Amino acid sequence: GDAPSSQNVVVVETADARLGVVVDRIIGTNQTVIKQISKLQRAAREFSGATILGDGSVSLILDVPQLMNAAGRLVARKSEAVA
Repeated sequence: GDAPSSQNVVVVETADARLGVVVDRIIGTNQTVIKQISKLQRAAREFSGATILGDGSVSLILDVPQLMNAAGRLVARKSEAVA
């Protein structure tokens, strides 16, 4: 679809870096039970698990350090391609 006129960005942080993640919507703070993802989905290391929300929908849980590593690798690849 068309890009929205504004986007929601969640800023995540590790000890040495910050990253902005564009999200569809911000739900707020919830207490959740994190369930392991299946063996088929473990190749997507940027997700550490999943949870079932109050409305029955499934939400994936981001693994922030892995997400940062993936972003760093992408930036490094783009830098190498330009050089």
